[in-house]
Amino acid sequence: MDEDIIQPEETFDTIDEDLPMEKLLKLSKSFKMGVERNLKTFKKEKLTMMNEVTNIGNTTSTLNEESEEIVDNSSIKEIPFNKHRVADSNVSFLKPKGNTFNNLKQELKNENDSLLETQHIENEFKPYQNMISETHGVLNFNQADNEKINYAKSILEIENKGRHWKDKYDELYEKYLRLESKYMLAEKENCNNQIEIARIKTIENENLQLNQIIDKTNRVRKHLESALESCLGEVDKYKTDADIARNKVREAIEIMDKISSEKDRLIEDLNNSKEQISKLENELKNLIQEAGKKVKLEIENVKIIYKNKLREANAEIEILRTEKQIEGNKYQRISKEYEVLSKNYALINQKFADKPHEYSKKMTGLVKQNNEYEVTLNNIRTNVEILEEANRKLQDSYARKKTKYTMEIQFLKDTIKSLENNLNKSIAEIAENNETIVTATDRIKTLEMEISKL
Repeated sequence: MDEDIIQPEETFDTIDEDLPMEKLLKLSKSFKMGVERNLKTFKKEKLTMMNEVTNIGNTTSTLNEESEEIVDNSSIKEIPFNKHRVADSNVSFLKPKGNTFNNLKQELKNENDSLLETQHIENEFKPYQNMISETHGVLNFNQADNEKINYAKSILEIENKGRHWKDKYDELYEKYLRLESKYMLAEKENCNNQIEIARIKTIENENLQLNQIIDKTNRVRKHLESALESCLGEVDKYKTDADIARNKVREAIEIMDKISSEKDRLIEDLNNSKEQISKLENELKNLIQEAGKKVKLEIENVKIIYKNKLREANAEIEILRTEKQIEGNKYQRISKEYEVLSKNYALINQKFADKPHEYSKKMTGLVKQNNEYEVTLNNIRTNVEILEEANRKLQDSYARKKTKYTMEIQFLKDTIKSLENNLNKSIAEIAENNETIVTATDRIKTLEMEISKL
């Protein structure tokens, strides 16, 4: 039984190169239908050929008599076909085959190849059939005797080929029937194997359920064991807590004995701590006062420096403004004089136009005077440009000084802020020291209370 069971590695569903069951059924059906269709077409063509031959035989009875004498078995050639492939296909059926679907699939492929070969032979037969139709249409009763003999030979060759094809079709059909019976047996065996596999799967599922139940019981058992261990640990913990409580009571009794013995020493320590606290408070007050004085002095010095620098900057600005105003007044005065001179020059030109001969000499003098005025005017303009350049330089220096003073002022502000921060830090430290002192005093008071209770 174990040897006959097909292994799952040999089935169609697990092997990549094998075909599934549905495709094998389709191939077998298509093969059967193709064989039947080819047999029907062959029979029809054979009947048509026989009818044509009989018609030709009735008309040419003399040709048949001559053809029986001339035609030899040696002269008639059989249709070439692949004998080796047919022999191989026959041998393949004689070989011992296994019960796997791989062998059946290979046999189906071989039979499909042989079917293709028969179709190829049928395609080779078509030109002969066409030749018969052509000879039937073209044949003339007045042809030579040689042509009639050749025609009879071709008819006999075609009949031989038809017999050969029919035998080959019968052989292939028998092979197909044998292969189909083998396939049905293999399919039946495969169904039995599937039933066995399903039974094995049900057994495996039952085993899995049993294993799950066993695992669940093991988990419950482990949970109970862990709970028992935790209970034992709690009992041990309570025992240790009781021992610790006894030890603490014993230690408290010892501490009370020590406190009663060290009461005088604590009182002396309390008095000393009070004196130290008063000293620390006085030192803190002095430090706070000194720090406040230093900060105030630094702030006052910074303010004085800032005010002096600001006063100097304002004085320089006022000087620059007065110089600018003076230069502007000079420029206005010179421009007014130039306007007056230009008006006088226009009047003189007008008078000179009225009296050219009389005032020619005066004109030359006035021209010279005008040239002199123009020279002076150019000098004044150059002076004005120089003053404007100086004013621009003064403004630039003022801007630079202003930025410098602003940076210094910002630096002084930053120093003031840093001093304030340092002051706040010192105040915070003093507050922390006060808190430590307060906590120390509170502790001393509590100790006094405990000592008084004792």
